[in-house]
Amino acid sequence: TSVNSGNYMLLAGDEAPGVTNRNLDGAVIWGNMLNWNGTGTALEGMQLGYNINQIVRYNYFNKTYYGVVFKSGDIGGNLINISGAFAYNIVKNAYIGVRIKGINGICVYNNTFFDDLHSSGASFIYISNNPDNGAASSTGTKIFNNIFYTASQIANISVETGSESGLQCDFNIYYCVAGTPMFSYQGASKT
Repeated sequence: TSVNSGNYMLLAGDEAPGVTNRNLDGAVIWGNMLNWNGTGTALEGMQLGYNINQIVRYNYFNKTYYGVVFKSGDIGGNLINISGAFAYNIVKNAYIGVRIKGINGICVYNNTFFDDLHSSGASFIYISNNPDNGAASSTGTKIFNNIFYTASQIANISVETGSESGLQCDFNIYYCVAGTPMFSYQGASKT
């Protein structure tokens, strides 16, 4: 449990290209409970940047502003996952549950996403390029067998322009108390 106003609860990667990149390829992170009671908008539950093939499973994220961040990208391109996944986790009331930023081949499956805290702006899964380092897009994201529950009409999944290539999303369950489940695609709201 943390009440800090920013940074990370678990740093198992890097924010930018550097000599320590890829030191944690294939890491297994499981069975953790990350509970954030702080204020602000800069906390990341898990920062897993600039590594590939990590397995993140059986974790519980509660109110972390960003649940988990997978990122890469620089002038030379971005990293490509061939294994690993974000699977069997519970993400409750995170502003963004899974942030995929300039990295390819991230798999998100068999998770439960729940939000009864946010009424706008939030997204369970947010897929985009990485504007910080070379504007590399995120391609080949796979989203399967998840449960999404919202009290308000926030976006279940957001996909920015350039990161839709290879996106596969199927066999998920969406429920919204306030009406039709919502999505964001290339900046436009979709049902």
